[in-house]
Amino acid sequence: MYSLARLPSQHLSVTHLSAKLAGKLIKNPSLSAVRKCSREGRWIAAKAILYTGAIATTLQYVSFVMVDSLHVVYEEATRSGDARRKEGCGRRLIKVGNDNVKMFVSGVLGMAVGTVVWPGAGTAAGQILGECLPAFVS
Repeated sequence: MYSLARLPSQHLSVTHLSAKLAGKLIKNPSLSAVRKCSREGRWIAAKAILYTGAIATTLQYVSFVMVDSLHVVYEEATRSGDARRKEGCGRRLIKVGNDNVKMFVSGVLGMAVGTVVWPGAGTAAGQILGECLPAFVS
């Protein structure tokens, strides 16, 4: 899964990090799940995809947190004084962080479940459904 928010952070990681670390951060979890399943079986691959998926989507969620946080700070700076006092910037930033952590964890767990069901396409579908789950629950 590639988004426009992830591309600048990928460029920064490739230019400023070692090749090994940058390769881990930009890995495609769906293809990795297919390779792991062919080597080790579905359940072991699902267990391994927890780590691989967490590493591979870390860069994506760092980008999301940065963009969301900048949006909150910009909105706070452009608000009037009365609206600023009702809901603090700190509370909104904590909420943004909590929401992104929930999406990250549920997306990685969804990748593992999707890998057991259907390696490759199921991994991607599990990630998407897992990321949407916190929005439906809360």
